[in-house]
Amino acid sequence: MKKKRSRLFQLIIIIFIFAIIYLSAIINSYSLRRNTMDADAGNTAAALSMVMERSEYGLKYGRELENYYGIDEVLLDIKRYCDAEYIFITNEAGEYLYGEEPPESLHEYIRDMENAGDRTQVYEEGEIQYIVHSILGKENVEGYVGIAYARNRTLSISDKYVKSIMWRALFFSLAGCLIFEVLFHVIDHKFDKKKLRWMIMVTISVLSIGTIVSTFFILKRGYEAMSQEVSANFLEQNRANIENLIDQGLAYSDIKGAEEYFSKIAEKSDQLQGLSLTKSRPGEKSSYVELPLDDFGEMYYLSVVLSEKYISDRVKSAVLNVVVTMVTALMLAGEVLGFLIDIIGGEKKRRLLRVDNKEHKTIESIGVVRGISFFFAGFRFMAVAFMSIVLTRIYRPVTIFGWNVPKEILMSLPMSSQIFISMITSYLSGSFIEKRGWKRAAIGGVAIMIIGTIGSAFASEPVSFIVAQMVMGVGLGFAKMGIDIYAVVVSSNADMSEY
Repeated sequence: MKKKRSRLFQLIIIIFIFAIIYLSAIINSYSLRRNTMDADAGNTAAALSMVMERSEYGLKYGRELENYYGIDEVLLDIKRYCDAEYIFITNEAGEYLYGEEPPESLHEYIRDMENAGDRTQVYEEGEIQYIVHSILGKENVEGYVGIAYARNRTLSISDKYVKSIMWRALFFSLAGCLIFEVLFHVIDHKFDKKKLRWMIMVTISVLSIGTIVSTFFILKRGYEAMSQEVSANFLEQNRANIENLIDQGLAYSDIKGAEEYFSKIAEKSDQLQGLSLTKSRPGEKSSYVELPLDDFGEMYYLSVVLSEKYISDRVKSAVLNVVVTMVTALMLAGEVLGFLIDIIGGEKKRRLLRVDNKEHKTIESIGVVRGISFFFAGFRFMAVAFMSIVLTRIYRPVTIFGWNVPKEILMSLPMSSQIFISMITSYLSGSFIEKRGWKRAAIGGVAIMIIGTIGSAFASEPVSFIVAQMVMGVGLGFAKMGIDIYAVVVSSNADMSEY
């Protein structure tokens, strides 16, 4: 292989090494940030429901929400315990009663809550996080309370660890490139596929071990810090409640139902194993605060125990992400390697031969065909595998000409749209392949599928996600027909018998 082609080959492999390391880093960074925001939203929703439970007692005994005495104190408690930027309370129809004006989209989410039978709805609009909670009266729902705050308020917790993940990714990427270059120039491989495959496997295996160990320790510290932040917030919120009771002259021994109350709070948070009010000093595994002396000179402690299972599950999930990424990279490396060697170092074939191939001559190396087919299958099946997961995360009600699209229909539209468009483009691709050849159709189709995949990844609402899947369908039709026509019509008898 000429020097220019050899350098191009090395450059592509180096880019491949950087890509797999940074892909793993990006996945785990996103997971950490997302889990931090989800934990914050879940705990804020728990705090909101606990505040409203106290207010619902009055409603169950005949008070009216439209003329609720002491609503200012309720709003103040919500703002204090939920750290909300603004708060709104509406009647059962979603019409404004107290606080700030509710968002226009509230009615759609109220309908979703009613259909699903849920009491709490957490959703996002742009950079704003909304939490809506139903208010129960004597018999039915009498209204809704909602809060809003900036989604990125938890970034200060995760950013430190995200930066560590990215710096480690840079270190391991550079180390991987160094290992590959040393092996590439020391071993007399003569571009033998088996030797090159061995070199790449060794490089990726070494990187896998280093990345897994590094990821474990960084994310363990990250999730511990997140859980500690949650525990600190719960301690601070509930200490204020207890201190208020003590200031009113109540003794700790007179506080009834504290164990049940704190148990309900802990159940609503994945990060907490237990929350308790105790007379004895808690053990080392607990975070706690000292409470003031009551009128009888007794001092109690408010303690919280972090859930080790939550931290362990999240870290295991992150390590599994790394393992899956590296195993996938090892599988991908074999196909990429054959594709690169054949397309960079192989002889120029009769690649624009018409589809009939009456002379029955080999017109393309198997490495190139396998590479294109592998990329096509990868993008096709990965899109199907993650479609429902992505759409569930970005789901929000969609209205078309005044008609609210049911969630069941909306969830099925991406796949239906992709298949429908691919049927059309499969038909249209026939004349294109007849004029331009199978390879341009296959490569062009895969390129369009890549564009659709990128569009799907950045979609923030169902409509844009469905459009991205339709783009995927365009590429799917051309790529599939190009590969099928090569396999059935263009390949020679030698190709079919040898491979």
